[in-house]
Amino acid sequence: WGVEKNESEAIRQFEKAIALKEPGGYVGMGFMTYHGMGGVEKDFGKAFAFYAKAAESGDAQALFNMGEMLRVGEGVEQDKARAFQLFSAAAAGGHFKAMHMK
Repeated sequence: WGVEKNESEAIRQFEKAIALKEPGGYVGMGFMTYHGMGGVEKDFGKAFAFYAKAAESGDAQALFNMGEMLRVGEGVEQDKARAFQLFSAAAAGGHFKAMHMK
C-alpha cells in the first residue's frame, strides 16, 4: 500500500484511537495482543478484553474474533453456544466470513 510496515507506529495509532473510544483501536490492539506483535506480549485474555470493548459498540470484526476465541477456548473458557450468538451478531453487522459459516 506504499507504506512501510511499522508495528510500533501501528500500536501508537491504535492507542490514539482507543483514547478517542474508537472501536477500531480496540480491535487493532486486540489483534496485536493476540499475535504478540509490535513488542506487545502475546496474551489471549487481554486480546479478548480488547475485542469485548469494541464489541460494546457492535463492531462486527470484534464480535467475530470473540466468537472464534470462545469456539476454541483461547484465553477464555470454551463456550460454543455464546460463540454462535457472537457469529450471528457479526453476520448481522455485515461480517462476510460470519455470514457464510456453516
